[in-house]
Amino acid sequence: MADTTTHGRFEEISEKASEDEKSLPFMDKLQLLDEEIRLLQECCLKLGLNSKEIECCAEPLLKEQRTENRKKWWTRVFYISFLVAFIAFILWYEPTYRYICIFGKLSSMKVNLTRIQSFRNN
Repeated sequence: MADTTTHGRFEEISEKASEDEKSLPFMDKLQLLDEEIRLLQECCLKLGLNSKEIECCAEPLLKEQRTENRKKWWTRVFYISFLVAFIAFILWYEPTYRYICIFGKLSSMKVNLTRIQSFRNN
């Protein structure tokens, strides 16, 4: 039920926005929002509220931001763990491990061969 009321609030706000504000680029919209938040903070400070009281009033917005940050963090953790698991599986899988060892030895032999040739040329 809270979702429907929240969704309704966003529709009310978007209806109040002017056509010029709706057609602004995303970065300009963010800048406009930032200016509005700064004005609200200055107004609250003029009314005598301290920063903790302002933060308490802004808790719903801050909670959403923390939730989004947590989601991004867990997404990154998931992708990194998936990559580590994939690399571990490749190294654990015997035929792939053998190919890696073979290519490693071939590259080592080529590097040593070029070192020997450069040493002989000098």
